[in-house]
Amino acid sequence: MKNLVITGLAIIVLLPFANAQKTRWGVIAGATLGQISTKSDGKSENTGWLFGPSIGVAADIPIGKTFSIQPVLRYLQKGGKETDNSTDPSTTTTIKLNYLELPVNFL
Repeated sequence: MKNLVITGLAIIVLLPFANAQKTRWGVIAGATLGQISTKSDGKSENTGWLFGPSIGVAADIPIGKTFSIQPVLRYLQKGGKETDNSTDPSTTTTIKLNYLELPVNFL
């Protein structure tokens, strides 16, 4: 996994030097809405919805006249929130999962 990330970052850094066309950069920002589903002993449970940030950097790297590579390095936060009312006082558990994604589009 570590080698894949390093290779992806090397491609992002080195590809702009491989052509004379201009690379375009952009920022991506938004929100995620996550929920966790579990199944234990034949019983399914879902947590409540949890909002999380999504932010990243995108590049459009032209290769030739009709082909381009578009890598995006993005941080996402997903998870869920659950309130247990069977205890006094009630307890709320929040699970936050942090992801770093590197999808690459070939257009």
